[in-house]
Amino acid sequence: MKQLPDKKTIGNRFKTLREKIGLSQTKMATELNVSNGTICGIEQGDVYPPFKVIFGLCLVYNINIFYIFNGNGDMFMEENSIKARMGSIPDDQMDFLKNFLDLYEKSELVRFSFQAYFKKYQLENKALIEMDMNNQ
Repeated sequence: MKQLPDKKTIGNRFKTLREKIGLSQTKMATELNVSNGTICGIEQGDVYPPFKVIFGLCLVYNINIFYIFNGNGDMFMEENSIKARMGSIPDDQMDFLKNFLDLYEKSELVRFSFQAYFKKYQLENKALIEMDMNNQ
C-alpha cells in the first residue's frame, strides 16, 4: 500500500495552490468554511488536509487532487470536470451532500454504516444502477 507523502510536502503544495489562486489564508478558510488555523496548520505541515478541505478545493477551485498528494499532473483540472458535474445537482441535494460529508468525516459510525449499506445496495441493485447509468 502506498504511503501518503509527508505533511510538509503536502503543505508546500497547498500553499503554492493558495498563492496561485491569489487568496489569503483567511479568505480561503472562509470560502472553504474552515478555521484560519486549519489552513495555517496544513501549510506549515502540521496536519494533513481534512476531507472537507480537499473536497472544497476540488469543488470550489477545480484543483487536481493528484497534484496535492503526489505532485502529478496540472494543479487545476479541466474546467468542465467537477464544477460542471456539481452544477447539475440541485441545491437541496448539494446541501444534503455537504451535510452528509461533514458527518462522514466526523463520525466513524456514519462511515461504517454508510459503507455497509452502500455495498449491500450495490450488490442488490447492480443491474438497475448499470441501466440507469447507461441511460444518461
